[in-house]
Amino acid sequence: MKLALASSLLALPAGSSSVSSVTRKLQDNDVTITNDYTNQDSVSEIQWNPTCDCQPMPPQKSSYQVVRLWNIVDTSMTDQDVIKEFNTGFAPVVTNMPGFQRYMASSTGNSTTVFFLNQFDTQEEARAAQEAAKEFVAKGTLNGKITPNLFTEGKGYFAAPLDTCIKYPTQDDYLARRQDYLSVRFYKFVDPASVNTTALFSGTQSFYEEFIKGDEGLVTYYNAEGGDYDVAWNMYKTEEQAIQSNQQSVNWTMPDDYPATDRVGSAAGIIAFDYTCSAGNRPAAPTPTPAPHGPDWVSAEVTPVPDDESTTTGPPSAAFSTSFSVASAVSAAVFIMFWQTL
Repeated sequence: MKLALASSLLALPAGSSSVSSVTRKLQDNDVTITNDYTNQDSVSEIQWNPTCDCQPMPPQKSSYQVVRLWNIVDTSMTDQDVIKEFNTGFAPVVTNMPGFQRYMASSTGNSTTVFFLNQFDTQEEARAAQEAAKEFVAKGTLNGKITPNLFTEGKGYFAAPLDTCIKYPTQDDYLARRQDYLSVRFYKFVDPASVNTTALFSGTQSFYEEFIKGDEGLVTYYNAEGGDYDVAWNMYKTEEQAIQSNQQSVNWTMPDDYPATDRVGSAAGIIAFDYTCSAGNRPAAPTPTPAPHGPDWVSAEVTPVPDDESTTTGPPSAAFSTSFSVASAVSAAVFIMFWQTL
C-alpha cells in the first residue's frame, strides 16, 4: 500500500472558531434565546426534553448515518456562514423528524468545505433527512452558493464507548464551556459487492482496541458503512488528539479478511454544533408549518448525489484533493494529510 504525504500551513480566519451565536424561538413560552458561544456568562439554562434515554450506539442500538460534505462556491461566504444557515434554518426541521438521533456540523480545516452528518433510527428516516437537506439548499438562500462534494449513507456498525450512557448536551451551554473536535476519514471499498460485514466489524473492533480505546480525551468513536463507502469519525477534547487519530490509522495493518479500501479523504476540525436526542437540546419545531417527516415531503426536483465514481465536482479522490484538506481550526499549524494512492 503506497501512501503519499502532504502538508499545509493554514491559519484560522478571525472569528471562525465556532458559530458565534444563534437565536431560537421556543414554542412553549414564546421566548427568544441568544447563546453566545464565546461568552460563558450568556449561557442559557433552558433545557429541552430528551427523546432517547442514552445516545444510540451500534451495534447495541440501530443507527443509520448520512453524511454531507459541501463545497462553498460563493467566495463571499465562509464555512461558518454556511454552518449558521443550517443551524438556524435546517436544525429546527431535521431534529424534529421521526427517529432523530443526531445532527452535527464541523469545519474541515478548509474554508471552502463544510461537513454535516445526521443519524436516525431507520434507513428510511436517515434518507428522508438527506433529501430534506438537499431540499433546504435547493429552495433556500444557499442555492447556488454551495454544491455537493461527497454524500454518503450507511448503517452504523460499531461505536464506542459502549459501557457509558452518553447523555451530556453537546450544544448550547455545552459548547460554551468546552469545545470538541472531530476527526473523520472516508474509505471507498475496492469491491463493495464483496464486503463481508462480519470481517468489517471484527477488524474495526481490533483497530479500536489497538489504536483508539486508550486515547486521552476520546469522547466518541463511530463507524458506518453503506454503498461504496465506510466512514469513520472520532470526537476528541483537543485538536491535537483529533489530528493524531487521523494519522495513526495509516499505521494499522489490516487483517487478511478485512475488506479492501482506498482512503479518499480525512480531516480534523472544530465541531460547531452537535444536537443529540439524549441531551434533549433540540431546537423547537418551526411554526405554524409542522416539521416534515418522510420522503413524500421531498421535492422531486432534488437530484441525489450518485453513488458511483463521480460527484457534481468530479471523482471523489479529485474532489478531496482539491477542496478537502486537514488543517488547524484554532491556530496556525502544520497538519498532515495521508492520501491513499488509488
